[in-house]
Amino acid sequence: LCPQIDAALDRYSQYDDQCPARLRDAIRHSLLAPGKRLRPLLVLMACEACGYDYQAAMPAACAVEMVHTYSLIHDDLPSMDDDDLRRGLPTCHAAFDEATAILAGDALLAQAFEVLAAANY
Repeated sequence: LCPQIDAALDRYSQYDDQCPARLRDAIRHSLLAPGKRLRPLLVLMACEACGYDYQAAMPAACAVEMVHTYSLIHDDLPSMDDDDLRRGLPTCHAAFDEATAILAGDALLAQAFEVLAAANY
């Protein structure tokens, strides 16, 4: 299921020209970073446990991962934990800058609600 989650996150983070390239790159740097994808997996497994096709819950699973990534970006900021690495890769603020990291995290939080609102449940 992780490759399917990664593919869905990749689709959700394909932005048009109205999104500045630096912001898009910062979002994708953090959202698509390698990880276990435990939270979205739990969403999909809960859907299956209730007798539904897990694909129906993919938007919710991606939204949960977006909220989680937002929290990681903000937690790593210099005013918080001031981490420069996460899973061996530069954190968002280290790879870009603090202002871009804040915007990337905020954008992911807003997009999580957009994804949920647009889903056909």
